[in-house]
Amino acid sequence: MCIAAVSLFWFASTDRHEMYFRWLFCLMLGVTIPFFKEISFIGVRLVANTIAKYSYGIYLTHTTAMAIGFFMFRNRIAEWSVALTLGVVLPLLVYHLVEHPGIQAGKKLANWVWGSPSRSSRPASEPMVAENQLVPESPSTE
Repeated sequence: MCIAAVSLFWFASTDRHEMYFRWLFCLMLGVTIPFFKEISFIGVRLVANTIAKYSYGIYLTHTTAMAIGFFMFRNRIAEWSVALTLGVVLPLLVYHLVEHPGIQAGKKLANWVWGSPSRSSRPASEPMVAENQLVPESPSTE
């Protein structure tokens, strides 16, 4: 319902004032986001999680996949088959060969430079939280 209401601003735009309607669309979307509920259908959540995991690889490789598929082949079936196959395979390769190892190396480097959480002065029983994060109080056992 919120998406439909917010989309009216987008579709009501004219060429002359299109940018203002885009700004209004983004503002309205930002204001309505807190009113959205998390999707409870597990199938949609799994697909969204997978897309989110590989999204940077998709972003980096989708134009390459389309260029190879649509410019190197002349047969429609071959074009789409190659573009879709590369559109799936290339992001997987980028994630597993570059992104994930880079994240792990970054974690190791951060622990080496700033020390691991286990070496901090914080007692092991105290939860580790950010400065601005609220910690729920545990019930007293009196």
